[in-house]
Amino acid sequence: NVLNLFLLANMSTVACTPPLCLALLRSPRARELVTEAAVLCGCLGGVLGVSAYGVARAGNVREGLLLAWMTNNYGFDYILAALLSSAGSVVLAVAIGHLCRCWAACRFHPARDIQLSDSRPVQNGCPTVQNYCGSGPRNS
Repeated sequence: NVLNLFLLANMSTVACTPPLCLALLRSPRARELVTEAAVLCGCLGGVLGVSAYGVARAGNVREGLLLAWMTNNYGFDYILAALLSSAGSVVLAVAIGHLCRCWAACRFHPARDIQLSDSRPVQNGCPTVQNYCGSGPRNS
């Protein structure tokens, strides 16, 4: 059925819309936070979310996947499931990526134990985390 093929294309588009829209943001901070991995995780999260919703509604895997992707007759709840799971996944991936970059900046910084100019030690012993995360004085 041709409508089922359109439904499949529309559901995959809805699952990938939030991460792709976030990737198109022009601010430097957004470009730094929304990486390729976050976009892919968002798309995959949307696909898995709507698939899990279909399986939960149908009761078994085969019928659930068929219901979620081909035969839900454009049900708003399936579109909403794809949209929300995709948005949630991309936000989670952005947060994890940001925390990993903060950790790596602190962990591998060559001057982890330097002092601030007023002789107070940098909190957590890492000026790079404060600079990267935007809280704290710039000190290089």
